[in-house]
Amino acid sequence: MVVGIAEHASPGALLLHARLLLERNDFQSARERLDQALAAGAALVIVDAVHGEPDKRAAMYATCEARGATPVLLRCRCDDPTEISRRFGARAGREHEPPSEASDLSVFRDIARRWQDPADDRLPDGRAPTLITYDTGARVLRDLRMGAETADLTRLIVALERAGAAV
Repeated sequence: MVVGIAEHASPGALLLHARLLLERNDFQSARERLDQALAAGAALVIVDAVHGEPDKRAAMYATCEARGATPVLLRCRCDDPTEISRRFGARAGREHEPPSEASDLSVFRDIARRWQDPADDRLPDGRAPTLITYDTGARVLRDLRMGAETADLTRLIVALERAGAAV
């Protein structure tokens, strides 16, 4: 069982799929929905939200551990300031749509200010989670750090592709 906890780092929004997409950063609701999906036997759950602080990720890790699931983090990055500005500009006028609600660069800057990289995270059992870093500007996988056992990593990548991520 794989649980994807995607991070749109540098910092941003997450993309993961399995009918558990959030329309806003309601982390308690996300954790409850994650728990419900795992309890119902979902083989793959993808949580869509920014989990920029370690305590928010730790809550997801604890839920995964309690349900015997393996978290995998997808950190999507775009480090090109011009491209970041272009993307935020493209959201203007569509703030009422959940994927575009953060259309002001001040939101991005606030998230960036609070962002804490998950590279040093540890699962409740002390193992590191698997961390995939994807450059959304260059559309290339930048890093794959295998942590906890992730036998279903291929299934995660296929689910991401179906969800529209350019993996």
